[in-house]
Amino acid sequence: MSAPKQPLRIILASAGSGKTQRLAELVVQEVSSSPPPSVLAITFTRNAAGELRQRILALAAQKNPPILKQLLLGEIPLYTSTIDALVREWYTLLAPLLGLSTYANLIVEDEETIEVSYRLTAELLAQVRQPTFLQALRQQLRNEVQQKAYRLAPDRFLRRHVLAFLRHGFLRNRLKAQLATCRAQLNEEWQKALHLDPTEEKLLPHLENALQAYRQQAQRLFLADVNDLVWLVAHHLPELLAEHAALYQRLFIDEAQDTSPQQWGILKPLIDELTSQSSTPWVTLIGDPKQSIYAWRGADYHTLLNFWQQATQQEVLDQNYRSRPKIVSFNNCLYTYLLCFLEQKSQKQSSASDHRKYALQELANLYKSDWVVQKASSPPAGSWTGKVEVWLLSPSDPDAERADHLKRILGEVAAQGIAPEETAFLVRANDDIERLLALLPGQPLQIREKPLGSCASLAATWQALAEFPQLSPVTQHFLKVETGCLPCFIQQIEELSETLQSAGVDALAKWQAWEKLAAIWQTTPRKAETLYWDFFLSRLYELLHEHAHYDAQALLRWWEEKGRYIPVEMPPQPGYYPVLTIHKAKGLAWRAVILPFVNWSLLEARWHSPHWTRVELQPLPEPVQDLLEGQRPLSELPLKITANAKDSSLKALYSRYFAQTVVENVNLHYVATTRPREGLYLLVDPPPKNNRITWASFWAEKWEFLQHLKASTPYAVR
Repeated sequence: MSAPKQPLRIILASAGSGKTQRLAELVVQEVSSSPPPSVLAITFTRNAAGELRQRILALAAQKNPPILKQLLLGEIPLYTSTIDALVREWYTLLAPLLGLSTYANLIVEDEETIEVSYRLTAELLAQVRQPTFLQALRQQLRNEVQQKAYRLAPDRFLRRHVLAFLRHGFLRNRLKAQLATCRAQLNEEWQKALHLDPTEEKLLPHLENALQAYRQQAQRLFLADVNDLVWLVAHHLPELLAEHAALYQRLFIDEAQDTSPQQWGILKPLIDELTSQSSTPWVTLIGDPKQSIYAWRGADYHTLLNFWQQATQQEVLDQNYRSRPKIVSFNNCLYTYLLCFLEQKSQKQSSASDHRKYALQELANLYKSDWVVQKASSPPAGSWTGKVEVWLLSPSDPDAERADHLKRILGEVAAQGIAPEETAFLVRANDDIERLLALLPGQPLQIREKPLGSCASLAATWQALAEFPQLSPVTQHFLKVETGCLPCFIQQIEELSETLQSAGVDALAKWQAWEKLAAIWQTTPRKAETLYWDFFLSRLYELLHEHAHYDAQALLRWWEEKGRYIPVEMPPQPGYYPVLTIHKAKGLAWRAVILPFVNWSLLEARWHSPHWTRVELQPLPEPVQDLLEGQRPLSELPLKITANAKDSSLKALYSRYFAQTVVENVNLHYVATTRPREGLYLLVDPPPKNNRITWASFWAEKWEFLQHLKASTPYAVR
């Protein structure tokens, strides 16, 4: 007997189908009713939340100006938020009921987390004379030397453990500690799978005690702790969160395929409350499982598909407003042919067929459904009709051939009047960016996102501050060559150091000292790095506004642990070709898109290292089941686990991981081929000599599809 339908509206929106516009239309439609309900619209980044709000306001201005005025004045409650912001808000509401503090400084930000990690590391190292801790410390040092991954520095690797503890949350830490108690009762396969490292087990109590002491003394919780607490309330006392559902009368969740199981668990009381109040869908979920490419951070599209099956109102956005008909047609048939190819290859290679069959079924669920095929919009009269071109490179000298084709393609695109900033290079990994730069040394390529630490003048300034007053010869040489006046720069570093130490909580004085250094660089050959300095000064202002007490050492710690890794999004520069990874390209579009390295695997997955993975209680070994049976919250959490295809009792778990990886291999390609409006160019590497199944294997062997493309005038396959 099938489950009863729920009053949900589920919208499946393929790439380029106007998802954000449709969401904005629905919100404006809701707030235009009488009386207007309060609306909560959730997306996954602050930028996306701001963009969604602007789209809603713009549409309201166009369709219902009086409603716009009410929205701007707050007379109609419209909340556009990230799910993390919602969790913080709910914690603030729940904290008094839980007997916890609600002070504004309760939740420790990432900058404070770094500071706390240094403090706890120092406290732990002060306990080094304790025999058990000293033994664990020595063992970890031996591991460091063997792995040769880090310098032999006890504080560095210990701080990594502390940071992991702070970011995992108390429930996951408690789970790891409890699993350690039953390690001896598990077989070798499960001991390896659960990553119960004996040395880590010895460190666990010391880290847990230090962290618990800090929580009690400082009366603070971390963001991961707050997520755990809100999730626990949602799981065990949903009525407490259901009361807060009265604040919102309509719920919209954008990019629903990127929601994690824990996030779904937190949202469940709100969804249940709203769906129980009316037979009309007051909850709307919108997303595209084919664009689910964030499983590595917990995203799970299955919940969206499950809701789709249960929903009373199903909607498919199948009109593509972005791409020319030739590109839409190409994508419509490409992934259908790909599934046929993968099924044939899987049948020929019968080894480990269970997890391959599971992966193919998952792909079929996404790419063989009726809602996958898109309709193309008619292009403007007189415009370029577009083109799709696929080149299978020869094995003799593929990179030389690749470079020649890339130069030819750029000339062809330019002849169509497409500016360089509207022609994007998309790659799968950051390493491919370096390969591309080497292939096209004379071309104006612009990497769209770089870390702050890649700015040479900024990095040199921090290095000088860290070394002051005795600058190393290397630092001195760089500053002398680049600034032209080493004594002048050293004087400014001295003033900066003195200001950071003496200004106390005068955040403005500290910021102005940094601004003076930025002004020096603007008069040197490094003035092209002004964008980095502007971005850095903006972030520094925010940092000092929140942490005015930071001195030179605190700022250096922030730079070392976080600041230098902060990505700087480079605005499109006229005359330059943007270069970025496919993950960063999601949600963007260009007139022409080039994939220079179509070379990644299809039916392949390797579980290299332990990571947090959801596991059903039943497949777990009996000792672990017994341990968790009486503590249901822990049984709902993921475990830090690893597996491989040969593990007999972990086959189901490995199959799920294998399918997840295979789906993302295809989804990444789908995201890439749906970014262009007019031109799509794929350069495919030569097929591998072994039996690996890659995109090159597909293009080399799927002759039916190749012949189909050759027979169709829009495409060129060579």
